[in-house]
Amino acid sequence: MPRPVRSLCSLALGAALALVLAGTASADSGAITITSKDQVDELAMVGVSVTVDKTACDSPASCNWRPMVSRVAAGQPCDPEQLMFLGEVVSGTGQHTQAFPGRNMVTVAEPRLCLYLQLPDDLPPRLVGQLDVPFDAPAPEPAPQPAPQPAPPATLGMAIAKSHVKPILKQVFKARFTQRRAFRRTCMRRSAGEVRCVVRWTHRRLRFKGPLTIKAAPDHPNGVTFDEQIRKRRIR
Repeated sequence: MPRPVRSLCSLALGAALALVLAGTASADSGAITITSKDQVDELAMVGVSVTVDKTACDSPASCNWRPMVSRVAAGQPCDPEQLMFLGEVVSGTGQHTQAFPGRNMVTVAEPRLCLYLQLPDDLPPRLVGQLDVPFDAPAPEPAPQPAPQPAPPATLGMAIAKSHVKPILKQVFKARFTQRRAFRRTCMRRSAGEVRCVVRWTHRRLRFKGPLTIKAAPDHPNGVTFDEQIRKRRIR
């Protein structure tokens, strides 16, 4: 009779040990850290680093495992089938960190990264952590710029236009105008900013006659520009 009692005790102890091991293994935890991110609109290329706290071995025959990172849609439960990164095999318990600098793509629609442990003996992968990749807010649309308003047309007073006639003729013809005789000038307005004058004068045996058009030009040093078509003719 004692032997069956010892067998029952051994079975009970084994079951309790299995429960302790199962409870300990389930306490594995991990975290994902974004190490690089290049975002263009709704796409981003990311590199990650993972840290795993392995508390116990999952199989008496092997304590090997490796981290793996998958990607799922926003708000959806993690799925190990959508693999992004697969880490190196690790043996034993404790805290382990691995980096995945080779970048992979996530989107605004699929921003969630899930950290799994791939376990021995065909055990299903164990989820130990997850992270939603933060996306930058889209840049605001630039405010529309008001269309530039055309500058009001420049105006030229008749008196101002007439006051420029002699200085212009002196500038163009020099002594042939300053040593003149019988100077006449007839001006009329062609527009708000343009006056046309017909001028005539005599210099020695030459007679000068023709139109001189004066235009308002606020950016010009003299405030006006001009165009002359004055011709000379010898007097017989």
